[in-house]
Amino acid sequence: SSWCEISVPKIAGNLLSTLKRMPDNTQLCAVVKSDAYGHGIENVVPLLMEQNIGYIGISSNAEARAVRNAGFAGRLLRLRTATPQEIKSALGDRIEEMFGGPAAVRSLIETLGQEALPKLHVSLNAGGMSRDGLELSTARGRAGFFEILELVPDQIVGLCTHFPSNEPVELAESIQRFHDDQAWIFSNSDLRRQDILVHAGSTLTLYSGQDPKADMMRCGAILYGIAGPRPDFQSALALKSRVVS
Repeated sequence: SSWCEISVPKIAGNLLSTLKRMPDNTQLCAVVKSDAYGHGIENVVPLLMEQNIGYIGISSNAEARAVRNAGFAGRLLRLRTATPQEIKSALGDRIEEMFGGPAAVRSLIETLGQEALPKLHVSLNAGGMSRDGLELSTARGRAGFFEILELVPDQIVGLCTHFPSNEPVELAESIQRFHDDQAWIFSNSDLRRQDILVHAGSTLTLYSGQDPKADMMRCGAILYGIAGPRPDFQSALALKSRVVS
């Protein structure tokens, strides 16, 4: 006697509003984890393809398979550190993986071998988040980065972070910290800025109006109207029930 209704036109409208709010020269990674926040990956992926979205963020292998089954041939990014077994099981779906330390990379090499490694994004700790992020403010963290470079010199395609706070002052400090970390990396390695995708931020970062000056921002909740100013963003899910008494 109760059900959810999903409005695909509202998701489409939210997507267009999101693209309009993106900073200049910044692409969108559309996040569809948790079955597109409960809205159905199969409902969302065609809308993303219509707008030529090149990156989709997922969490699980099942989500990656659902995105591929919906016809998406672009780039998939897993938004957490996966186990080597998970990664091995999803090689056919061409998922780019996120790592924040050399131990996980060594485990992956032991499982897959050097030749089968996916593309990798190095996660950095932006001042307190510590979401599997490498802490470059310490000698141990810097040594860890050099070890990752030695282990996988050709697989690193991205640098990323997730900000611990979206309060104006704290967010500004985290953005500066992220850029300082990038500057150190490009000054102390053979990685070239033009070859590396730098991505940071979330729905709340976009909503804050501050520009992280990244190549890409990863946003999910705003696409479904869970967050975002009205009337530009509308909730795409309605819970309904029949009155029985």
